[in-house]
Amino acid sequence: MSIMVIRNPDDIRDCDIAVIPAGDFDETLLKEAKMHSKFVVVLGNRIDPADPNTADRIAEILSDFELFELIVNQSPDPIIIYNNDQILYANPKAKEFLDSKDLKNTIMDRIHPDYRAFIENGIKKVLRGEEVDSVEVPLIMPDGGELWVEANPSLVNFRGKPAILLIFRDITERKKKDEKLRESEEKFRKVFENSPDLIAILNKDGVFIEVNPSMIKSLGTNPVGKSVHDVLPRDVAERRMQMVRKVIEENTVVSFKDSRDGKYFFNQVIPVEMGGERLCLVISVDITEYLRLGKLLRTIIRVHEAIARAKNREELMKRVEEILADYSAKIRNEPEGTYFGINYGERNYGYLCMENVGDAEKELLQSLAEDLAFAIKAIEDANAKNVLSTHISGNISVLAHLVDKIRNPLTAIRGYAETLIDDDQTREKILRAVDRIVDIIGELDDAWGESEKVLYEPVEV
Repeated sequence: MSIMVIRNPDDIRDCDIAVIPAGDFDETLLKEAKMHSKFVVVLGNRIDPADPNTADRIAEILSDFELFELIVNQSPDPIIIYNNDQILYANPKAKEFLDSKDLKNTIMDRIHPDYRAFIENGIKKVLRGEEVDSVEVPLIMPDGGELWVEANPSLVNFRGKPAILLIFRDITERKKKDEKLRESEEKFRKVFENSPDLIAILNKDGVFIEVNPSMIKSLGTNPVGKSVHDVLPRDVAERRMQMVRKVIEENTVVSFKDSRDGKYFFNQVIPVEMGGERLCLVISVDITEYLRLGKLLRTIIRVHEAIARAKNREELMKRVEEILADYSAKIRNEPEGTYFGINYGERNYGYLCMENVGDAEKELLQSLAEDLAFAIKAIEDANAKNVLSTHISGNISVLAHLVDKIRNPLTAIRGYAETLIDDDQTREKILRAVDRIVDIIGELDDAWGESEKVLYEPVEV
């Protein structure tokens, strides 16, 4: 390997390594040396070209350079040396996302427009010797795609002049993951803030770390920073603390029911990790309305059982008021308080008037009022049938009595005519008259039979 020390252009010869002492360095000399050698080394002031050890020192520098070149060329990160709006060097990885136009011009065309002013300001700071933290910026690729990189700028001496060393690390996948995490956090935050359920995060001591608006509304105060003992009744707080300890110590989910201030809750306590600390996520669902609806449904079943057994309207109304006593139910002719019309078609049978009724229960009670109206109508129809049956029964008895009264004399008349009347013409007239009467009696018998069907066959109401 040939090494030549060059102090002026006249010294330049073809060689492997051209060495330029720092004191003799200028751009013209550097340019000429590059044309006649494979490598150009600019010696620092501490290296004397006349020193016999200089060759070993240069060999050491070249060895370090070859190692550096190997590392830079194999680097998975793009590395660029940049100054005066020009790319001075780009490693192979950098060339993958830079086209030939970029290499001859500026990297700024690849920086997303929204970040260019920020990067240019950072470069100026580095050239002034100021420290600059790494930054995350999107690069616009030649194909129009977007590549997010973390840029670490630093000041270096390149070919005798200050320059910016830019090392880009591809963080596109990390940004995608961060974006998905951010979206998930936003969704959780929306659920957390807008959920009608009561949600809170507590630490192992039962102190509220965070709560949603529904929890604040239910408690009537913002409990953040306070213990469960500060905001809940003693018995409720103790029960909650037992569950918190169990969840944190056993890392398990616990579900339970409890009540406070006349309301009932179904609670789930879930272990979560936040900031390296195990906490409890508490979700409480107000089930008061569900329990009220369940109770009302069971009560309505009892009312329907009473409807099935009722024999008259007065008995039914009394029984309904007894069953619905917890709701202060009364059946009135005029509406009072919360009321539901007992209507069948255009017919009104009064009003089911009640107290202690929530909005969720009104639809069920309106249906119950309609069922009552139908039951009253059925009772009325049954009473009407009973009156009609009594009348028909009376008519049947009269008919039977009359038929018997007529049938016996007719038998006697027929006998008399056949035995005592000698005149054939007269006898025939009497017998024909008797037969007509018998036919009429037959029709009466048929009418009797039809009347019995009406009286004794079941009728749908």
